[in-house]
Amino acid sequence: MSQEANLPFAGIPPEMLDRTNALIEEEPDFSDIKVSFSHKNPSSRAFTLWAFLSPYKFRFLFALVLVAMTEMLLLVGPYLVQVAIDKAIMPKDFSVLTMVAMVWVGSLFLAVIVSGIRIRFLGRLGQLLMYDLRVRVFSHLQRLSIDFYTEEKAGRLLTRMTSDIEALSNLLQTGLVNLVAQLLALFFILILLFSFNLQLTLILLVFSAPIMFGFTVWFSKTSERGYQVVRNRIADVLADLQESLSGMRLVISFNRMKHNVINHRNIVGDYRDANHYTSKITATYRSGTQFITTATSLLIFTAGFFILKDVNPSLDPEGAFTVGSLVAFNVLVSRFFIPINELSGLYNEFQSGNAAVLKLRDLLDTEPSVKESENAFDLKDLKGDIRFNDVSFSYDDEIKVLKNISLHIEAGKTVSFVGPTGAGKSTVAKLICRFYDPTEGSLTLDNINLKDISLESLHSQLGIVPQEPFLFHGTIKDNILFAKPDATT
Repeated sequence: MSQEANLPFAGIPPEMLDRTNALIEEEPDFSDIKVSFSHKNPSSRAFTLWAFLSPYKFRFLFALVLVAMTEMLLLVGPYLVQVAIDKAIMPKDFSVLTMVAMVWVGSLFLAVIVSGIRIRFLGRLGQLLMYDLRVRVFSHLQRLSIDFYTEEKAGRLLTRMTSDIEALSNLLQTGLVNLVAQLLALFFILILLFSFNLQLTLILLVFSAPIMFGFTVWFSKTSERGYQVVRNRIADVLADLQESLSGMRLVISFNRMKHNVINHRNIVGDYRDANHYTSKITATYRSGTQFITTATSLLIFTAGFFILKDVNPSLDPEGAFTVGSLVAFNVLVSRFFIPINELSGLYNEFQSGNAAVLKLRDLLDTEPSVKESENAFDLKDLKGDIRFNDVSFSYDDEIKVLKNISLHIEAGKTVSFVGPTGAGKSTVAKLICRFYDPTEGSLTLDNINLKDISLESLHSQLGIVPQEPFLFHGTIKDNILFAKPDATT
């Protein structure tokens, strides 16, 4: 080929070839992992949280059963407080107190065991979900066309693969299960509160609960905007970092280090300010809920004192509201606000997770501009006859890089394209490799339209020497065999 093109080529120096072969022999041999891949998207369903979790619904159901068992075991304590005060401490019956203590310890022990099983089970399930999601997103990125990577910043894609998936992981492993756990706890606590005293429960629901609910709604709406800004700002930070590191040679060559530091400082400052805003809102909410909880406990104790005085002068008629009931009721009141506070904290996770779901959905819904047709077939024996039939091409649908090009390159011939920068030399090569499709006209290979040839079959029979070399992480042997792993010496 070099003689036909009249290009001098002296070959590889023998000493360089010997050193390369010696290095390859010293490198460890890693067995390949069998992975299936197709240029066609295996799933036509849009990415939603429910669709993603659907294959694992029975495992989540088992986890919810464990959650319900844990919450019921933990709520045995307040009931035992009433029994201990009314049946053991007041009458000074220490045998009953010992029995109550043993039952309480036993219930806590069982709760710890069930909770441990739940945490371990959910941890493994969460890692399985994240494994599937990471592989799905990465596989989708492999299907997208080159123009996508030209327009999209690598830093933003790294954010999708790291921060967004991590946010979704937190939502799946802790957020959803904790949501159910807190709702169940709230439900069981309300049942116990009504069983202890209807009047005090109504006071709690009429006065304190609406205030807490309104405060929580304010917090939810205020923080929603803040967390969306936080996710956008971290994407900006990663994008700027990736761009700066990739162009470090030019930065040093043109003495732009100070400019880069100032620009990155401003971007990181925006991220810091966004986090400060959400932290301030969260701190205000936390302190406010603590004040409401303390005020409610004082209100319940005061109202409970008058109920005891009016209904039960002797403090111990059978079935009446007792001192033990009042103490147990206040324990449950403090427990009543814990799920509400936790739900407000979970709201942050849900906001972050929901933003991650939307961003991942946008990415997974992105279709490649170069699609493999349904009837594409493998080209077995490539000869190399190339024809451009009145081909025009534009990168931006405005300026045509190629205009009505008709060209025939016979099989076995060597052709060089010479011209100024921007004349379309690289574009011709990209069209032959089908990195892009022509805007107008058609391109055939061995008299077959490129669109009718499967992408894997086409690319596996092409040899490409890029303008800028790139070394992948791995051994020298891995990089040499990158295009054809089954090649032999």
